[in-house]
Amino acid sequence: MNRHPSGGDRCVIGGVAGGVAGGLAVLVLGVAQAAINGLDAWPALKAASLPLFGARALAPGFEGAPVLVGLTGHFAIATIWAGAFAALAYGLPRAATIVAAFAWGLVVWFGMHVVVLRLIGCYEVVSVTPIGLALFQHLLFGLAMGIGFLPFQRPYAMPAAATT
Repeated sequence: MNRHPSGGDRCVIGGVAGGVAGGLAVLVLGVAQAAINGLDAWPALKAASLPLFGARALAPGFEGAPVLVGLTGHFAIATIWAGAFAALAYGLPRAATIVAAFAWGLVVWFGMHVVVLRLIGCYEVVSVTPIGLALFQHLLFGLAMGIGFLPFQRPYAMPAAATT
């Protein structure tokens, strides 16, 4: 039994790990923001269920189905974005991976806030979230995703120097 995953397996596992790390970082930030502002934290855990549950997803208080769908959807979306990053960045040097992951956060912000949320009719999320906060959340996602992916990054070998 081979205990060392292949490059493709490392890339996939790294994408999942990055998605979980990035998704968790954004959730922790959302819950912390709610606590600091004296607000109910449950909407942060239900927000991704907005397309299915509408206003119930943003209402204060616990409600099982929106929480389950929200958390599942949040981590699924985070893993899809992280998987795309892993496929594109696999093989980069470690420092370049982190820089690229941070920049990927901007790609995710654009993809989600400018394209996806508008396409699925979630205008209220876009309109009530200050742009600076939305950018910060997505840059945090990118950084945490990159750190989560890094242990699975292909070991980078420096190119051999040309000999004459």
